[in-house]
Amino acid sequence: MADWWRLDSGDARFMRVERDAWVYGPTERRLQGLRVPGARDLTLGEAAPPAFRRPATRANGFVFFRASVVAHEPALSWVDGAPISGYLGVPVEEWEPREGEVVGMRAPELGEGFEREIGLAEREVRAWRRAKHDAAELRASLVSHARNELGVSGADVARWIGVTRNRVQQISGGESAPCATLPASPDQATATLKTAHRAFVHADDMLHRAELVRRERVATACDEGGLSLGAVARILDVSRSRAQQLRDAGRRDAAVARRA
Repeated sequence: MADWWRLDSGDARFMRVERDAWVYGPTERRLQGLRVPGARDLTLGEAAPPAFRRPATRANGFVFFRASVVAHEPALSWVDGAPISGYLGVPVEEWEPREGEVVGMRAPELGEGFEREIGLAEREVRAWRRAKHDAAELRASLVSHARNELGVSGADVARWIGVTRNRVQQISGGESAPCATLPASPDQATATLKTAHRAFVHADDMLHRAELVRRERVATACDEGGLSLGAVARILDVSRSRAQQLRDAGRRDAAVARRA
């Protein structure tokens, strides 16, 4: 099963936060803490299902695993005994409490095909959306500091970052984030604020590009790959109607590109 990640893998790419909810770990900072698109728990019963059960209809019977599967599946290390015709058996009463144990995560980006493409596209949207949000908060904090603590006029701030005075008022009235080092003078504020504004503009541009890619991938997956809107909605963690909006937007983009 190529589309899942093991909890006992030893790396920190992903972290489970609750049932069927996983986030990216500290391996890649720009993704850390973001929800993994379409991620779901994978249980032991799904990762290593028994080959058969005997008797099939009795609750006090046995389940049997191929000895080769047991030898290569760490989560089945508790299954022991001598193989019989290549199989190892354990009582059903021992198996059923373990069957639902979460052993890993299944996610579209770990697989292949159209589902993977959508999962990766959604990952980029989430990463750039957060980057834009963080940049906006920092910029708002710096604008507020420049105006309220350093006495810089709204006109000067507007000139520094190339926006209107009305836009400066909107920015300063928005949600802000603490800044580790606030500029101590208007000159320092000029450079710091320009850098913060450039970071915001860059994140905004990259988010727009990521959203274009996402809806193109959704339209392609639906039209060429036959992926259902329900499947798209599950990957993106959105409603079916939202998935339809993205598909239709992707179709419109493609039509515009063909006419160009």
